[in-house]
Amino acid sequence: MKGLSRTSRRAFVAGVLTLPVLGGCIRQGDGDTLTDRLLAMAQTVPLFSGIPRLGLLAHLATLWRYPEAVDSDPIGDLAANFFGASTLEAALAPLRAKPVEIPPAIPLTHDLADHADLLHRQLHQGYGDREAWIAERTADGSVPMERVEALADQMAFPDLAAEQALAGLRMARMLTFYTEQGRDAVAALDGAARKAVADRIIRESRTAPDDPTLPGLQPGAVRRQARRCLIGALVTPYGPESLQRIQAVYDTKAVTDFTRTLVASFARLNDSQSHAMILKFLEQPPI
Repeated sequence: MKGLSRTSRRAFVAGVLTLPVLGGCIRQGDGDTLTDRLLAMAQTVPLFSGIPRLGLLAHLATLWRYPEAVDSDPIGDLAANFFGASTLEAALAPLRAKPVEIPPAIPLTHDLADHADLLHRQLHQGYGDREAWIAERTADGSVPMERVEALADQMAFPDLAAEQALAGLRMARMLTFYTEQGRDAVAALDGAARKAVADRIIRESRTAPDDPTLPGLQPGAVRRQARRCLIGALVTPYGPESLQRIQAVYDTKAVTDFTRTLVASFARLNDSQSHAMILKFLEQPPI
């Protein structure tokens, strides 16, 4: 972006920020257990592993507000050290150690894998395409939309997508702090002061309302967008029987408990890794 005028730079950044944040996800492998399929349906691995990609979006958001900020993305490589697949797998180990058991009358079919794959493809389509898909599939009234929407609300994917956006928001706030304070002031912070800054960013970002100046880094908006994407994956040509089988799985107490635990675990991991990343950034700014 070097060589652009201030006005052109702002226009370029504003254009980039309109890209959907969910489009950067990568696909995870399928497994044979119910736990594997529930994790795949939640897009757990691609969402967590995709967090470092939000470093560029956070940098662009900072550059939009502060044109004098550094031109190069200072976060991506740093974030990759804290949001890798091995870190996630260690956190998921307790969930994997306890198999999710559902009544024998509910078959473990391939429906979850089919819909997880379709959801992955939906993540790489534009918002308009997804809405057109939903409209086309529901035009004749044969799809029970109330059931589909209720099922989407039982699933973890929208909440995990919001956590991904929250991690990106924290990167933006970290960069904003650095830009506003300046290199020398940040370098002068002692350990206690750096921890206080990290604590504040983690605490305030989790409860703050969406910032309209940070498209793609708004947890509430991303959760709503992800829910629509999930509905698009559930409104499929696989037939009502497939939807009924998935509904039966998610109606069980075991899967309800698993989903709740997964979301809570992902959020805790997001908090701890974001906090560690902020501390590292303040201690040794890669700028």
